[in-house]
Amino acid sequence: MIFKRLSEKLLLFIGIKSYRWKLAICEIKNKKVRLLRLFNPGFFEFWADPFFIKHNNKKYIFFECFNYFSKKGSIQCFELKDNRIINKKTILKEDYHLSYPHIFKHKKKYYLIPESSENNKTSIYECIKFPFSWKKINTIFKGEKVCDTTIVFKNKKFWLFVNKTQGDPSELNKKLYIYKSDKINFKNLKSAQDNPVINNLKSSRSAGSIFKRNKSYFRPAQINKKNIYGYGFTINEIMNLNLHKYNQVETFKVTPKSFNNKNICGVHHYDRIDDNTFITDLCFRFSF
Repeated sequence: MIFKRLSEKLLLFIGIKSYRWKLAICEIKNKKVRLLRLFNPGFFEFWADPFFIKHNNKKYIFFECFNYFSKKGSIQCFELKDNRIINKKTILKEDYHLSYPHIFKHKKKYYLIPESSENNKTSIYECIKFPFSWKKINTIFKGEKVCDTTIVFKNKKFWLFVNKTQGDPSELNKKLYIYKSDKINFKNLKSAQDNPVINNLKSSRSAGSIFKRNKSYFRPAQINKKNIYGYGFTINEIMNLNLHKYNQVETFKVTPKSFNNKNICGVHHYDRIDDNTFITDLCFRFSF
């Protein structure tokens, strides 16, 4: 215990905390969660917010790579081959923090919307050459702190799920806003009349891509607590989605208690690989 405390103080002195986020592939079977594969970041980094894409029979992971020295995140991508990382590259890096690289496909084109609330605007990128080359095509929510923009195309409309704040950073974990757009450039956004449609710590902040299973849509959402960020996540079935009404029903929940590992203290992301497996991020205590 004394060694742990001394290690923590030393790491804090050079900007590294006593816990780290890592990427992991997990399996859900009989409503139980099992860790299948863990990916360790470099010593001076943590990895979080993974998104899975299968393209031309190859598997790719897009994620946030946070550097402890610069205290900023960049967007990286690697190919997953035989559960090994190959061809890992940085695809977006700015002089402000980037995270949550939400990637989606529409009419054979890929689009990327990273979280950039530190810059008070949200940029949309179109893929030029998959997976490493991207160009900025539009900027929305100018002058606003918006995070974790997540898109779903439903009923021939684009629906944007975003977390916003008017100044208090804690509101990013509490308030969910929904907007509708007719076009992929997301101009002339229409706001849901009840925005924010959710105002709580349990199911507001987005935690990965909205996905379709059978005829239903499901939305991952973070479980946050007072003074605790990224405690867990829920999977929620979307029951109503329009400008007049939104509601969702929780169908599944994952927390550190879901894993047989006392060193896991956080899990806050879900991106579906198939019916039984998903990519996530796990926070480990004293993992150096």
